[in-house]
Amino acid sequence: MARSHLTAKEREGAIAWICELHRARGYLVETMFIAIGIFDKYVSRLDANELGQLDICNFAAVCLLLAAKLNQPLTPSIGQIILLLNKDFKNETTTKR
Repeated sequence: MARSHLTAKEREGAIAWICELHRARGYLVETMFIAIGIFDKYVSRLDANELGQLDICNFAAVCLLLAAKLNQPLTPSIGQIILLLNKDFKNETTTKR
């Protein structure tokens, strides 16, 4: 049976990822809420069967980047977000082994 939406656990993981990246960058609280709103709005239109866990994490990070570009006084570069993602992803994969 095909599912059309993310599970609660998948959404919870994505929101936790947004919050973790938000905290690591020291963004405004409003930026985090904007990112979560963007995530929820667009993920509701996607087919959940087409999303893998890495896709969900990357999409969550992109939502935070978009929110930061809209709301932060000093906007981050895409390169900064990629470096942060790579660092956090490597830490997460090495601790799970």
